[in-house]
Amino acid sequence: MRIITVVAVDTDTAPGDLIYNGSVGGCTGSIDAEVSTIRCPNVAPYPGNVVVSDPDGKQSAPVAFDIGICDSGSCTVDLGVCVE
Repeated sequence: MRIITVVAVDTDTAPGDLIYNGSVGGCTGSIDAEVSTIRCPNVAPYPGNVVVSDPDGKQSAPVAFDIGICDSGSCTVDLGVCVE
């Protein structure tokens, strides 16, 4: 299980009104909230991407990231935390 946390700021939109859309290749689940849970086989690094938009249709540039393999315990990656 991997917990992905996305930090986004929009000065004219309440945080709860932001729309998250992303995925991680080779994993199940989607990035559809500020904090999302996905599942990966944990056998290789996995590429992901996320875009955040507001109700007015403005959206961020796509952000690409990789989730590495967790050896044991937990590890931190650019946009997420994986917990084994």
